[in-house]
Amino acid sequence: MVFKLKQVWNLFANSGSLWVAWTHANVFNRKSFWVTADAARFSKAIRGMLQLKPLLSTFLKCEVGNGKVAAFWWDSWTTLGPLIDFIGPNGPRMLRLPLDARVCDAIRGTHWNLPNARSDSVQTLQILLTTMPLPSQDAGEDVFLWRKPSRSYAKTFSLSGTWDQLRVSTPQVSWSKCVWFKQGIPRATFIFWLVNLKRLPTKDRLLSWGLTVPAACMAASSAPHTKRHTNTFSSPVRLQTRCGNSSPPGWRVRVYHPTWPRFSTPWLLHLSPSQLIH
Repeated sequence: MVFKLKQVWNLFANSGSLWVAWTHANVFNRKSFWVTADAARFSKAIRGMLQLKPLLSTFLKCEVGNGKVAAFWWDSWTTLGPLIDFIGPNGPRMLRLPLDARVCDAIRGTHWNLPNARSDSVQTLQILLTTMPLPSQDAGEDVFLWRKPSRSYAKTFSLSGTWDQLRVSTPQVSWSKCVWFKQGIPRATFIFWLVNLKRLPTKDRLLSWGLTVPAACMAASSAPHTKRHTNTFSSPVRLQTRCGNSSPPGWRVRVYHPTWPRFSTPWLLHLSPSQLIH
């Protein structure tokens, strides 16, 4: 999802990109991004971007300059958020502005060109507009901003910052540094992580279904293989003690503990990745 949001950000902010120019000319040439509905005729990338519209009001904000790019109804260019959400679906009829109107379309001369308020929400908008400067050519182009984890906005997109806002944060577990460290092999580290989370129940399930499979642990043949037996990775030394042998034949994956010196003897897992998945 974060990379899809990055594509949407490029569509709004990276106006000099060749991909952005091609997308505007061939995909959103008749209708703007906001008005275009998701359809099967679009590519997977375009459909993924269109499906993220409800999420954009949380991250994307626009500072109005000349008002030629900012969408009047869809962009968060006031403190009220997207006006289509604040006023409602009857807003275009009450303000006599189409759904794809730009902010500059609501101006005539040196004042806002809006009809009399017919609802409390429209009245609130008109009062707010009296405190905002009118878009003008001297103000430059409209600028899009992206929300940071600190809830402030910046002119740049941060993958890590966006991911921190989307993910569900949980306390760091005690064994995290034993699994995730710079010298780790990605494939082995991923399997090591799954075992810690008790997400490798395949052999347990096969045994519960009555299938004929070896019930013993492939590292410690004296103990039955269960998720509880395998999930003892609070430290590498504890795994080696539980599985018994100091030099078993299935020596495959090499894991460095993050607290060891760089050139010290590594601690070696007894099992290969293919043996762990059972």
